[in-house]
Amino acid sequence: NLMAPIYSTRAAIPLMKGRGGAIVNISSLSAFAPQPWLSLYSTTKAALRAFSTSMQIELRPLGIRVIGVYPGYIRTDFEKAEVTTDAGRKAGRREEMGKPGRVFDATNVSKTVVKALEMDAEGDVFIGASGHALALVATHLSPLVKRYWRNRYRRVLGRAG
Repeated sequence: NLMAPIYSTRAAIPLMKGRGGAIVNISSLSAFAPQPWLSLYSTTKAALRAFSTSMQIELRPLGIRVIGVYPGYIRTDFEKAEVTTDAGRKAGRREEMGKPGRVFDATNVSKTVVKALEMDAEGDVFIGASGHALALVATHLSPLVKRYWRNRYRRVLGRAG
């Protein structure tokens, strides 16, 4: 989630100098609103967001655009591979936390990325109308977002015990 984009960017910069182009990093709305039982995932996506933002500033003078893409929940086999805390495993209730917002297909993400590239976009690209709103709310109302997840987490753990 983090090191591959960093290594790929480092390898691409010398090839892109003078030619321009775009680097696309797929992050997640979890970079803005971390969720319980997804702490490692949210951490890597937040770090990728910071990396993308820094690279946008550093690479622009070289004619290289950097696009950070922030989808919400995408229909994948993610749950099969997710790493959770002991509390999450013991509770076995991660699915009860729910999938906030609309569930997208990977095709939605790829079409949005292609459109952004065709429009010579740079900066942040959010998937779905609610994505940008969620990022703004999570950024500016962080204590409320944290309280929301904390309350849901407690309810789910209460049902597990």
